Amino acid sequence: MSISWTTTLFGLFGGIGILLYGIQVMGDGLQKILGKQLRHLLESVTRKPLLGVLAGIILTILFQSSTATSVILVGLSNAAVITLRQSMPVILGADIGTSVTAQLIALKFTELSLLIVGIGAPIVFFAKQERHRRIGQAVMGFGLLFLGLKIVGDSLQPLQKVPEFTRFLLLASQYPVAAVAVSSIITFLIHSSAAVLGIIMVLSGYHLIDLPGAIYLLLGCNVGTSFTALLSSIGSRREAQRVALAHFFSKLGGTVLFFPLVSWYASFLASLTSSPSFQVSNAHTFFNMGLAVIFLPFSRWGSQFLEWLLPDKKIPELEPKFLREEVVKLPALAIGLAHKETVRLSAGTLRMLWYTERTFTQGKRHFLARIAHQEKVMDILFKAAVDYLTRVLRQPLSSEEHQYA
Repeated sequence: MSISWTTTLFGLFGGIGILLYGIQVMGDGLQKILGKQLRHLLESVTRKPLLGVLAGIILTILFQSSTATSVILVGLSNAAVITLRQSMPVILGADIGTSVTAQLIALKFTELSLLIVGIGAPIVFFAKQERHRRIGQAVMGFGLLFLGLKIVGDSLQPLQKVPEFTRFLLLASQYPVAAVAVSSIITFLIHSSAAVLGIIMVLSGYHLIDLPGAIYLLLGCNVGTSFTALLSSIGSRREAQRVALAHFFSKLGGTVLFFPLVSWYASFLASLTSSPSFQVSNAHTFFNMGLAVIFLPFSRWGSQFLEWLLPDKKIPELEPKFLREEVVKLPALAIGLAHKETVRLSAGTLRMLWYTERTFTQGKRHFLARIAHQEKVMDILFKAAVDYLTRVLRQPLSSEEHQYA
């Protein structure tokens, strides 16, 4: 049987593109539906660790990416909205949240993908209420996700007949460290563990890769999600860097712990179901649930270790404290951060008035230098706040968010 490599490559890249776009569209729709509740959700992490895990699960379902969740956490911790100790349960929950997408993919809605897109599209274009349009957007994104997976699967199916390709994929179980490294890099490059997970499930579903090899690729996929957060934390405050390191260490530690158990783990998963797709999705789910069970009790000591490893540095006075670029695409959160920065500006204005009053009533002219310095600080922070809100207002906002901004 001859293989059209051009058709295969076009289908593969096009399918991955539609898959990534579907994930983004669905995530954007869900965020706009529940954007107002995001702030309340993040407030819950200050109460109990288990609520933090639940918050991480919900956030990842909304963003359709644990990578996005970890980057948002870096931004919020950088803005002093949440602490490292509060963010660690959210990180563990975020990893479990990707399992929801994995289980949905395993249900094989691929044959219904066009129908799902067809249901969502009319709602987007003809619904009068904004909330209904966002629901249609989420439904359409859900359908595009499976349409992308179907195209990827159809493109890869002929490769079952190519012995060289199947032998190459079987190397994943023979060279596990290389498999983990390659999967980590791919996940980092496309910024979506859900997309990589879906591709692994397609490969497994067509028996192009064995279960141990799929597990090694999954482990790499999990490690790769932490790279983007590490990158986004460069140049950030120490609290944000600690959050990024906590995500990386939990993933790397879990991978090291599971490495010797892969053969047993594969046998256990095979005993639960004969479906390759569910074997892979269950592998992902159980791994991340196991990480939460293992690391959650040690989150307090883990945060203390990272605080020792990266001690605090003084925050420059001329630097905005709450305005974080990582959160701009989430208007509900970004507007809240801008409000915090505005309150900080108000405090600076009151300080200037106090200096001015002392200068005139008590003749303390040395306050003039402080007034000049404070005015310089206020000008810089005010400009930063205006620029930040301008970027936020360029995002798709609900009418309520527009009014609040």
